[in-house]
Amino acid sequence: MPHNLLKINFGFKKYLICSTKHESFGNILVDLNRFFHLSIKHNLTCILLVEDDIHFDLLKDISFIKPNLVIINERQKKILFLLFRNILKFKFLKNKIISIFFKKHLRFYFSEDLRHLLSLQKPELFFKNHINNDFQRLLKNKIGSYTKIVTLHLRSPYLNKQQRGKDTARNCSIVNYNLALEFLKKKGYTIIRLAEPNTEKNKYCFNILDLEANSKLFEWWCLKQSEFFICSDSGPAYYPFLTNIPALKLNYPDYFLGYPIKKNDISVCKLIYDKMHQKLISFDDQFSKTFRKIRWDLSRVKYIENSEIEILQSVKYMLKNLKNPQPRNSLQNIIDQKLSDQIKATFGSHKVEKVYGVQDPILGLGKFSDYFLKNSLKKIL
Repeated sequence: MPHNLLKINFGFKKYLICSTKHESFGNILVDLNRFFHLSIKHNLTCILLVEDDIHFDLLKDISFIKPNLVIINERQKKILFLLFRNILKFKFLKNKIISIFFKKHLRFYFSEDLRHLLSLQKPELFFKNHINNDFQRLLKNKIGSYTKIVTLHLRSPYLNKQQRGKDTARNCSIVNYNLALEFLKKKGYTIIRLAEPNTEKNKYCFNILDLEANSKLFEWWCLKQSEFFICSDSGPAYYPFLTNIPALKLNYPDYFLGYPIKKNDISVCKLIYDKMHQKLISFDDQFSKTFRKIRWDLSRVKYIENSEIEILQSVKYMLKNLKNPQPRNSLQNIIDQKLSDQIKATFGSHKVEKVYGVQDPILGLGKFSDYFLKNSLKKIL
């Protein structure tokens, strides 16, 4: 969670200066989304300090496409606060322009349902004409003509060498995606994969690093051009909340974190196999204290990746839902009720409130894939 919060009223403009110290890129994106959406609601410009240089490089270009969201690093922070320190020398200005919020005031900003904020439709990204034109030419020069784009990101085992059980459970291989990617390609989609430098190649995708190695702004541009984003349980899964595109969330090991939040989002989770008892772990048992103690112990449990047919059918359902929103079926309603009942009981009201702002956050407005509900989830209900 953020460790500093400073609200500044400067003339007719208001600024919310905040910082994040997370090592995880996904957690930084959570903070970024929270502050950005709160800045919109309260008519503020959000200035977010990202202390890690690598994460700063990944996010700094947002400032070019969202004027009310500015990302700064430690060096820029020092310049900024040097300016404010000089301003504060003038006592008649001090009380008029700056107000500091201590812990008791933070609730004004953090007692709002984060998942509800994320579910709302967001303002469109804005790219200046010359940026649009430059990137359109770049893409055509690299891949030829294109009409429709889908972006893809998978949490790969190549992400780092040291893998905890939790990391491995969130990983997935692109092999089971091939049928779906081939289907999309035949439908006329160009698939652009957001990938690490050492990620394995795939004949159905263009790795973004092969297209433009040095521009994160190009990555944001590709996301914005996409009809939807295929993601897994990793930091970039929070990109769609800033780019306002639908997400197809595949291979999630957790039903609450994997729940589709935005209206057009679709999700599919992994089934979990109990190695000792040689059976699938039921939906209800996944919220038991016994399971929570061993959930990342991969000598005890196995997380089963979504199958080829499961991913293919979920992609088809995503396209169908975008064209004509599908009704929620009875299994979806059962899952919603079960999840709502289990959240506070499993995690505790305090922990839920600390992360999501309230004790009873909404689940989301999206749906689980129809095929997943009828053919996979039904096995463990």
